[in-house]
Amino acid sequence: METGRTNNKTLQVTTYEGSVALSNTEKQTTSSETGEEVLVQSGFFSETNIDGQSAPNMPKAIPQTPIVYGPRIGKIRKNPVFSWSESPREDETRYMIEIARDAGFSVDVQQYYSTLPNIVLRSNVAPGDWYWHVAAINQEEVRSDWSTTFGFSVPYDVR
Repeated sequence: METGRTNNKTLQVTTYEGSVALSNTEKQTTSSETGEEVLVQSGFFSETNIDGQSAPNMPKAIPQTPIVYGPRIGKIRKNPVFSWSESPREDETRYMIEIARDAGFSVDVQQYYSTLPNIVLRSNVAPGDWYWHVAAINQEEVRSDWSTTFGFSVPYDVR
């Protein structure tokens, strides 16, 4: 689950696993003062004003998780093409690609964005082993779950 404010008066909840009950109340109770709450199940998101006066929005589906086409493993050449499945609503979707030195995406993390279901990395990716995954982001700035993580390696120059 992710929570975030889309502005200073809105709270957004995105659920990737399980479900979350979302209500709009200033008090921490099991149900809102208005008695209205929505269940945000896995694969959905909802927003609410944090004024305590209105009910949360009905949940909407998060973008579909991309399926990685390549590279899936092995050595890559200069300016590699990373590709994945296209979102069904491609005109409203952009993609965030992360590469990192570790599969937990905590070491030397680099992010790239594309409006197409592929990207050519023209920056100099340092030699060694890398991992990557991709997520779709819709016009409401809601991110899909991350794709499966794959590894690749950039060969060291042998002179």
